[in-house]
Amino acid sequence: MAEWYEKTALDLGSAIGAGEIDPVELAEHFIARIEAQDTEQKVYIRRLFERTRAEAEAAAGRAKAGLRKSPLDGVPVCWKDCYDVAGLSTSNGSKTLANRIAPADATLFTRGVEAGLVTLGKTNLTEFCFGGLGVNPVFGTPVNPFDKVTPRAPGGSSSGTGVAIASGLAAAGFGSDTRGSVRIPAAWNALVGLKTTFGLLPGDGLLNLSPSLDTPGPLAKTVADANALLAIMAATPPADLAGATLKGACFGVPQELVWDDCEPGIAEAVRAGMAKMVAAGASFEDVSIPEFYELRDLLGQSGSFVAGECWALWGETVEAAPELVFKPIYDRMRAGVTMSSADSEMVRMRTAEMTARVQARMAGFDGLVHPTLCFAPPPLAELEKGEEFYVESNLKSLRNTTPGNFFGLCGLTLPCGMDSQGLPVGLLLTGLPRTEGKILRLGQASEDALAA
Repeated sequence: MAEWYEKTALDLGSAIGAGEIDPVELAEHFIARIEAQDTEQKVYIRRLFERTRAEAEAAAGRAKAGLRKSPLDGVPVCWKDCYDVAGLSTSNGSKTLANRIAPADATLFTRGVEAGLVTLGKTNLTEFCFGGLGVNPVFGTPVNPFDKVTPRAPGGSSSGTGVAIASGLAAAGFGSDTRGSVRIPAAWNALVGLKTTFGLLPGDGLLNLSPSLDTPGPLAKTVADANALLAIMAATPPADLAGATLKGACFGVPQELVWDDCEPGIAEAVRAGMAKMVAAGASFEDVSIPEFYELRDLLGQSGSFVAGECWALWGETVEAAPELVFKPIYDRMRAGVTMSSADSEMVRMRTAEMTARVQARMAGFDGLVHPTLCFAPPPLAELEKGEEFYVESNLKSLRNTTPGNFFGLCGLTLPCGMDSQGLPVGLLLTGLPRTEGKILRLGQASEDALAA
């Protein structure tokens, strides 16, 4: 039982189906770990243990009767606290939303329940999902578990979900991604994170940061787990990962932006991972994608597109109690005040033009490969001061993942070793829209190669 928290979600589900694990005992195992390790509730904003136990009891009954709802029936998971659960407040990481009670479950949460997933609770996040570092002094920032000496950033905005899985406080979990908010915490916590194509999954009951960009997605220990979770979210059969191979696969390696100022230890780990993929049959070709720079410059010159949408959604709420919001988040949101409708439409039109060009450049490849992030998670003590270092680090954290959102792509980050400090490094596979099945199959083959 001491090793249950280390197992993959699918392995736990398989053991439940074989009668080797009792879902009630499994739930209590995770509850005990949460109570022992998350004493300040920096990971779980809201514990739902009464519900956990009831759902586990129901899963145990189904297992005994041979009526399991899915391969993950009875497996304990966590949900980023931007997913509505009926009758509960959805914090979205902010105390300004304490009185907002969800009128109904988010459709994705409902699908999870219908598949038999056991809910442990709602996890912490950057306020309003607005940041890639995962810093939230208001609720307390979840600490990256990979440095036992210096507390470091967990990655955001799905910070609590990433730390929960990496710390053995959930078997898997759910986040959302606007400019990297699934992929960044997955990479910094040595997890698999899937950024889905915009519009692939229903977004009702999911509190938005940017309705034009937000995409829900899973974080997990393995590609197979992410695949099983996506199948639940999409209410479709999972991709067939059997026999997944890299033989004949050709990936483009972007030369613009994504390698700039990359820390040597990270570049080395990603290049070493690519070499393992080559040994497994893949090939790589350098590809020029100048639109990566073009997008960066456009967003820098036109004002904050995301802030404009965020302010339209939450400005009135925030202005009623600005003192409750971490100042750097408040300042970023306020930047949306000056984002005119003309500026927003200009960004939409320009990015649509760029998207067509980018997708045409990708057409000859099975996907793109590059580092998920170009630097290691920074120390929390420096970030929580909320000064220039925070602003620079936040922009840097979002840099490599932002193109995937604005250009309508899907993406899968995989752990590919550690840097020179012993901190996790992520390798990002990016695919054309609605090619999640293909990217997951390539991800499975890549995961196998990286483990060799």
